[in-house]
Amino acid sequence: MGLGGAKAAVKSGIMENVDFLIVTEPTALKVGIAEKGVLWLSVHAHGRSAHGSTPEKGINAIEELIKLFPYLKEAVPINSHPILGESTLNIGMIKGGKSVNVVPETAEVHCDYRLIPSINPEIFAKEIEVKVKTQEQYSQAHFSVLVEQIMPPVSTSQDNNYVQDFLKITKQNTVIGLNYGTDAAILASRSPNPVPFIIYGPGDPKAIHVSDERVAVDELIEVESNLLQFLKKCAKNNFSG
Repeated sequence: MGLGGAKAAVKSGIMENVDFLIVTEPTALKVGIAEKGVLWLSVHAHGRSAHGSTPEKGINAIEELIKLFPYLKEAVPINSHPILGESTLNIGMIKGGKSVNVVPETAEVHCDYRLIPSINPEIFAKEIEVKVKTQEQYSQAHFSVLVEQIMPPVSTSQDNNYVQDFLKITKQNTVIGLNYGTDAAILASRSPNPVPFIIYGPGDPKAIHVSDERVAVDELIEVESNLLQFLKKCAKNNFSG
C-alpha cells in the first residue's frame, strides 16, 4: 500500500509532460475515473497501570480509548460523490493491555478512513486530532494521534476527450469509481494540474488479494486489444495535429 514505485516514478520526473494516464487495475473491464483517498491513522491512549484487584488506583487506557469511538465515527463527512458515494471508516485493529489482572497503561486503535475527492486527507487528519484532543479534557487519560498513511482522492471528468475516446473504443456509456487506492493517487495528483486518467483492467475487484486471485484469459485479450486501439488513435490524432 506504500506505492513506492509510483512515488519513485514521480520523483524521477517521468510524469512532468504526461497528458493522460492509464492505470491497469482490476475493474471487471469497466472504466474508472475516480477513487477514494486513504487516511490511516492511529489513536493512542496513555493511562496509569495498577493491579487488577484495585482498578480505582489506575487509569484504564482501553476503557478511555473506547469512549472515543463515537467521535471517530461521527467525524466521517456526510457529503456524497456521484460515483464514489460516501466516505467511510473502518476501525480495523485495537491493541492494549499486558495481562488480565493488570489495568492497561496504554492502548491504541487503528482507523482506515476512505475519503471522497472533496475531502483533503491532510486537513481531515488535523480535524481528527483536534476532536481527540478536545475529548481529552473529559478523560483521565492522555491521547495522541499518529498519521500512518495518506493517499489523496483523485478524479477525472467524464467529458475529458481521452476518456470519451476510450469509452467509445470499449463501447461503454458509464464510468465507475473505486473504493480502494491505486497508483493513480500518486501519479495523477500532480499539483497544480492533475493528470487526467482512467483505471481499467481485467479481473474482478472482489477477487483482489484472495488465495486464488486470477484473471480470465479472454478479459486479458480484450484489454490488450482495447489499449492498442486507443494508443493507435492517440498516435494518429497527434500525427494529424
